[in-house]
Formats: sequence, C-alpha cells, structure tokens
Amino acid sequence: MEGVAGYRRDIDGLRAIAILSVVLFHGAVPGVAGGYVGVDVFFVISGYLIGGIIYRDAVAGVFSMRDFYARRAKRILPPLFATLLGCSAMAWMLLSPGEIKSLSQQALATLFSVSNVFFFLLRGGYFAADAELKPLLMTWSLAIEEQFYVVFPLLILLLLRYARRALMPVLLLVTLLSFASSCYALRAVPLASFYLLPTRAWELAAGAMLAIHESRRGALFAARPGYPAWLSHCSGMLGLGLVLWCSVSYSKSTPFPGEAALLPVLGCLLLIASHDGWVNRQLLSSRLLVGLGLISYSFYLWHWPLLSVGRIVTVDHLNEVATLGLLMLALLLSVLSYFWIERPFRRSRTPATTLLWRYAATGLVLASPPLLGIVGQGGAARYPELAQMERSAADAIRNPCLVSYGGRDLLAASQCRYADVVDGRLSIALLGDSHASALEPALGALAQAAGLGLVSLIKASCPPLGRNITKFQSNRPAHADDCRLYNAAALQRVIDRTAITTVIVAGYWSAPIGADSAQFYFDARLPPPTLSDEHNWRQLEVGLSELVDELQRAGKQVWIATDAPRFETDPLLVLRSGLIERRAELASWLGWPVSVAKAELGAGSAHLPAIDDSRADAIVRRVAEAHGAGLIDLHAPLCADGGRCSFIRDGRLLYSDRQHLTADGAERALAPLADALSAR
Repeated sequence: MEGVAGYRRDIDGLRAIAILSVVLFHGAVPGVAGGYVGVDVFFVISGYLIGGIIYRDAVAGVFSMRDFYARRAKRILPPLFATLLGCSAMAWMLLSPGEIKSLSQQALATLFSVSNVFFFLLRGGYFAADAELKPLLMTWSLAIEEQFYVVFPLLILLLLRYARRALMPVLLLVTLLSFASSCYALRAVPLASFYLLPTRAWELAAGAMLAIHESRRGALFAARPGYPAWLSHCSGMLGLGLVLWCSVSYSKSTPFPGEAALLPVLGCLLLIASHDGWVNRQLLSSRLLVGLGLISYSFYLWHWPLLSVGRIVTVDHLNEVATLGLLMLALLLSVLSYFWIERPFRRSRTPATTLLWRYAATGLVLASPPLLGIVGQGGAARYPELAQMERSAADAIRNPCLVSYGGRDLLAASQCRYADVVDGRLSIALLGDSHASALEPALGALAQAAGLGLVSLIKASCPPLGRNITKFQSNRPAHADDCRLYNAAALQRVIDRTAITTVIVAGYWSAPIGADSAQFYFDARLPPPTLSDEHNWRQLEVGLSELVDELQRAGKQVWIATDAPRFETDPLLVLRSGLIERRAELASWLGWPVSVAKAELGAGSAHLPAIDDSRADAIVRRVAEAHGAGLIDLHAPLCADGGRCSFIRDGRLLYSDRQHLTADGAERALAPLADALSAR
C-alpha cells in the first residue's frame, strides 16, 4: 500500500469506515442517510497518501511523472477494467437498447477519466430519482482523483523549483479558492459543485497539505517527549465522531458539498493526524477493519453496479433481502478482485513505459464494446418495438425551449420548437415547468390545427405562480429567486403581447408537498416560513390565484391544467422488464412480480396505480372555478376507476418516466381541448 512515511494500518481502517458509510447509504439502510460523505473521506485519504508521495519524491529529486502514472495505473486500472467487463456482460444480457447505449456512454467517459464531466453535462443529480439506475455513476469520484493528479504534481514541481518558500501558502490559497468556489457553485450551479474538479480539489488538497506538513515538521498529534498523549486520543475521537455524525445526520436534502463538506473533511484530517490515539491504534487498526479497508477499492467498484442493475431489473423495487444478497455478492467479488487482480498487478515489475503502453492499448480495446453500443443504438435490432418506444420517451425529455436550472431569462423564440407570435397571428401561451414542457408537442399541434401560434414560456421545476410566490429547493438554494424572476418575466411577456389571447397554465403542482419534502412554496415578501404541509397547500392556492387574476385583468382567457397522473413505479422499467425474457426471469428471482406486467404488455395496453394527488387537483379545480377559468383535466383521458392509469395504450407509450408524458400521452390527455380551441 502507498503511504506517508510507511504503511499505516489505521488508514486502511479509515478506508473501511468510508466504504461502509457509502455502501450502507447506497443500500438504503435506515439511519445512514448521509453515508455519501464516505467519498469525501476517500478524497482526503487519497490527497494525504498520494500527495505526500509526490511531495517527498519531488523534494528528494526522484519524482518521475512516468513512474508515478505507472504506479497509479497498476493500482487503479486492473480492478476498474474488470468491473467494466462485468458491467458489459450484464448489459448485453439484461438491459434494453436505450439502457445499453446509456451505459456505453458512461463506460467511455470512465475509460477517459471524464465521467464526472459526463454526469454533470447529463444534468443528472447524484441524489436524483434516476441516479440509482446509472450503473457507472460511482466512477465520478475516480475521475475527480485522476484529474487532480494531472494538475497537482505539476504544481508541486513548479513551486519547489521556483517558489519553494511559497509552497504551503500557495497550496492554502488554492484550497481556499476551491472551497469558496464549491460554496458559490452550490447556490448557482449545484451540479458543478458536486461533480467538477475545481469545486472538489480542496478536499484532496487538504489531505496533501497535512502530508506535506508532517513531512516537514512531524505528525500533528503523535506521542513524543513533552507532548500530552490525551490530545491524540481526543482528536481521534473527535474526528471519528464528526465523520459518523455526518453519516447519520446528513441526508439527500442537505445542500452538499459546500460548507457541509467541511465537517467530514475536518473529521478525516483529525483522524489521520492522530497517529497514536486510541481510535487509531485499537479501533481503526483492528483486523476486521483493516481487511475491509484493503478491499475497499474493489468493493466501491462492484457494489454500485450490482445494486443499480438490481434496481433496474426489479423496476426500482429491490427489497431488503435482494439488496443484502447483492451486497454479499459484491463483497465476494471484491475479495476475489483483491487477491486475483489487485495484488498481482500491483506487484508487476514491468518497466513503466512498457506498462503504460499496455494499459493504454487495453483501454482502447475495452472502448470497443461501448463504441459498438453507441453506434449500434444499444443493439436496437434485438428489440425494435422497445427501441422505438425508448426513442419516443427520450424525445419527450428534450425541449430546447425549457429553461434549465440556474436560468432566469426568457429564451428567444428562435431557440424554441414553436414560433413566437408571427405576423400578428393570435397565439396561445404555455406557462409552466417540465410537466408543461411535456404537453408542448401536442398543444403545438392543436394550436396549428386551429390556426394559432404557440409561445412556450417554461422553466424546469418552476411551476407558474404569481409574482411573489415561488418554489424553494434545499439542494438548490438559488432556485427560488431564479424561479420567481423567470415567472415574473414570463407573465409580463404574456401581458405585453396583445396577440396572445389564451394562456395555458400547467405544472407539477404536488411536487413540493410532503412533510419530509426538501421543497416548498413560499411568499418571497415574507420571512422564511416553518415548513408544513398546510403552508405548502395555502401558498400554492394563493400563488395560482394571483397568477390567474393578473392574466384575466390583462384580458387573457386562462385554462388551468391539473397535473398529469404520476406513478411510484417507472413505466419504462416495467416495459423493459416485461419484454426482455432474461430480465423478467431475474426480476422474478429477485422478488418483483413480473407476470402481471407481461400479461398487460402482451395485450398492447398497460396500467399502474397512480399516486393520490387529489388535494393538489382540488386546489387547481377550486382556483379555476373561483375565477371562471377553463379546466383541463389530464386524469380523465388516462385513468379508469380504481386509480389505475394507462402508461401504454394501443401499443403507444404514454409516459417517458414516472411523471412526464410523451408526445403520444400528451396528445391523448389534451384531446378534450381540441374542440375548445377550434371553436375560437
């Protein structure tokens, strides 16, 4: 094992704490809602160990970039290559064409150490509902480390050569700037704060600075003449307490990383610095934790793809027994990987240049299956009907007119799918969020058939409300202001355009409602409220009433759409597990009842029980009735008595995920509106 001034058993024990936190979090074990901080612990450990090696070798004049990357390759690549091969095998046996294409993109990004950038550009949050369905999501942290170790050695070499005395001040400045950027990005661009190197580098740099300090001045908390031993004991206990406290008290709704990452990073630094403390000598150096720490890298690689594929196959209904079984399988594979792959390859005495060329060639070979998966559309020819439905779902998600997170300005009409007011032609305006965006293709077709234009003013997670009521998301602190300002601008655009005579208002009305929700509606003119269900419902009704009232005073005819029915289960996963035979067999073995889904899919129509959104619907109906506005009921065309709603009808896919309609679904849901528009 690479280490600072010799092997330290306690650091392997600390790795065990980190991997247990991560695995228990990913396994959805109650009480470990913040276990993701284990990744931050890994970052600090990596910076301490690898950063220390770079510094000491550079000071001794023996540092070689070639040898350094050869050591990194031997350490990182063989287990990673094995995991990618395993994922490729699972994909071609169990996944659909769309899923194989997605996994292929993830694999290519992983091979080139840019998966963190890939997931950032994909706009898929680490805590998003579909994150668990990305089998290689865990590689984002590996990419962060590899990118850091491209920059860090060069910085150390330059500073040692030209500004040796400024080394620590410069590293401190870089660390502080990185931390500041993390805090800023958390409010402005949260995904960047989580996934990108500039906002994560401070965690690795903090570990490296500790290693450099110890190389120069000795350990911070270590037994030596005149030094009180109790400080080492206390720092170790405090450090462990901070890491464990964050693991159990943080959750998916905690704004992270930013300031919240300080505590686990500080805890890890204290633990590493407490060389001779009781926690380090007795607990972290125990045989069990050291053994788990030794296999922690392989365990990190294997546990997530197995859990992810398990959730994909069981339609995101992986039960506790199946979860435990998959984690035990991951642990077994990790032990085998450590003894049969990690240790043999790390002991290789192949010359560095030769070894790097071999790994590069192997990486190119391993890139071939992902390339085939992308070019061949995931093997669409195997399941042509399923592939076509997946394409319709993917098309429903893409809308160039949907303003993303962080945006607050209206887009130009040229950026949208449908033209703005042309030659004074009467037009409809669509106000709303991504649920409104899903209605746009069908509404555009209806508008064109009626000889009307369509103006789309839509922003992600920003339901259309009055000028002062907005939506707060704890993991996106700046979103409330962005949403409020965007809605105000959209409302003013509609009022100013006299050719816009009709306004369709649609949104994900029930999204923020729930006692444990990390989102809520609030009035920006008032002090932040105490979060409660009643407050949410009240502000929703107030905001919707204010919007409709202002539009009607401007002479606009207003229609309000209820929300589309939504499901606990992703219809696409039901579709895939019902149509892919091997997947259906594994789903049944893992405890998901696939037989009903297969029977319905065979008949060309399929249904799922819808979530009860009756209270949000009642508010929409009440506001429409109170203001004499039109009501668009999206439930009636899609649902039957008993609360079951269609997601496939007549062989056409109606949903792209749990809550968003496809173009076919929107067409069916808006069919009753056609006569009203034609009559204008």
